[in-house]
Amino acid sequence: MPELALQQPTDFKHVKFDTAIDTFSVIKVDRDPFLGTITKKKTNVATKIKRKALVWQPLDYLGVVNNANNKSRVYIITINGKQSLLKRGQIKDSIKLLSGNEKRIVLSYKGQQKTVSRKKQ
Repeated sequence: MPELALQQPTDFKHVKFDTAIDTFSVIKVDRDPFLGTITKKKTNVATKIKRKALVWQPLDYLGVVNNANNKSRVYIITINGKQSLLKRGQIKDSIKLLSGNEKRIVLSYKGQQKTVSRKKQ
């Protein structure tokens, strides 16, 4: 039978531990290391162009007036504090009236559309 040597207990007070923190950084890789393909998506130049925020003039939709003879509608709109009467397709102060009903109207200004609900009186 082999002899077993008695082990002496170790005193941990004299042992020094390395407590330095290992730092690392992650680098974005455009190529898949296993397949060798490029993972970066190409973007169009047109998508990177940001539009400037368009500031609309103060608008209020007050209502609609129906003409019984020819069934045309005239919409009462306040643009920049001035009241205007517009039919579909008419332009006032660069604002075009596209469509409307009793509850809301759709306006176009510099290529952007906006829906304005009727103002409660």
